Amino acid sequence: MAQDSYTGGARHDPMYLISDKKNMLDPDKSPTVDMFSQPVVVDGYQWSQHSEAEIMKGWIIVSDSLKELAVKPNLPELEQTVEIWNHTCKQDSDELFGRDSDTLPPLNGPFCAVRMMPMLYNTQGWARRNEKAQIIDVDGNPIGGLYGAGELGSIWGHAYQSSTNFAEALIFGRIAGREAAHHSRE
Repeated sequence: MAQDSYTGGARHDPMYLISDKKNMLDPDKSPTVDMFSQPVVVDGYQWSQHSEAEIMKGWIIVSDSLKELAVKPNLPELEQTVEIWNHTCKQDSDELFGRDSDTLPPLNGPFCAVRMMPMLYNTQGWARRNEKAQIIDVDGNPIGGLYGAGELGSIWGHAYQSSTNFAEALIFGRIAGREAAHHSRE
């Protein structure tokens, strides 16, 4: 992700999370609804139970049609993208990203869009590393000079429980830094 060093933000932001209203606004089906906005993190904002206040503030855009929904955030490819997604869901197979079939719910109106900013600290997989944070090859041998800081998939597969990898991210960041510094003197 390209960063803008002047503002500290990512380029090409914002991005939008698109969902159907049933899944996005049902607190029993959408456990992350309280994580959608920066005020949650910065100001300790309390998200309303069914997101009524956030809809009124314009933080969540709701529309019965994708064509209407695409206008305000200026997403001209939205209809076509959701058509492709729904076709993938009907096939029960995601050939593009390899998602498991139980993670392929089709999107049906009414629809919602939530403006989001890029933020990443969780990878859900990637390379393997040893206890010294060294990235290892397929035979389990360290690859010289290559370290993995942060979270690398942990014990999770295709799902993730919120905040369970903070310790791993902090600990392996420190280990990777220490090991890289130690080996740079060799």
